[in-house]
Amino acid sequence: MKLYTENNETIPAIQILPDSDPIPSGYTDSSQDLIAWKNHGEQKCSDYLQFKDRIKEQLNIKTWDNLSNEEKDFTIEIDARESILDVATDASNKITHLLTTGQAADTESARIIIVKAWARQQVRRVKASAIRANSVAVLEVVGTYLSVSDATDFFITVTNLFTAFEKQGIMGTQDGSSEDALFDYIESTAGTVYEFAGLASKGYTIQNGDVDETNFINAIMDILRHGEYIN
Repeated sequence: MKLYTENNETIPAIQILPDSDPIPSGYTDSSQDLIAWKNHGEQKCSDYLQFKDRIKEQLNIKTWDNLSNEEKDFTIEIDARESILDVATDASNKITHLLTTGQAADTESARIIIVKAWARQQVRRVKASAIRANSVAVLEVVGTYLSVSDATDFFITVTNLFTAFEKQGIMGTQDGSSEDALFDYIESTAGTVYEFAGLASKGYTIQNGDVDETNFINAIMDILRHGEYIN
């Protein structure tokens, strides 16, 4: 997604559009300006996790080394990490930044700044996960694709995994979790315990006539992973 800001306005209007869309007339492409995202992006996202995903997308394109000091401060604030960097390298970069800009007196105080930012981010992560889990859109998707009895079976099967997602923000191994979780079950993630025992193995009869669970899986993951829902 790209962020466009209206030209020649003190408080510019914002548009966030797919990469393939043309630049709107009278707007500037501000996608690589993470401070523009900080100031304007969250109002155009359905929740904090969707906002953070868009920040990480732009961070991966721009990379840590090309960020301004203000942008680096922002990535620390929201615990965003460039995907190509491992956790240790990312932490080292952030600690060095905090030391060289005088925001921390030593390595330990820099580490504490990072830990506090992570803790605040975790609270927002869990809140967003709970909103997604309890969205009416989830029930609408399940009801569209499954019979009442199969829908009941689905929710019984994923009760503990769903609770871990809703209450703790635990998603799955492809989304940062250290353990097999809800997304792994739904997508039958290779290399997890659900690879051959996930949703696709249940053999549910899809109510709209689809031959398999593919569209059902994509639809529910659009909500749970990507935050595409209506409150």
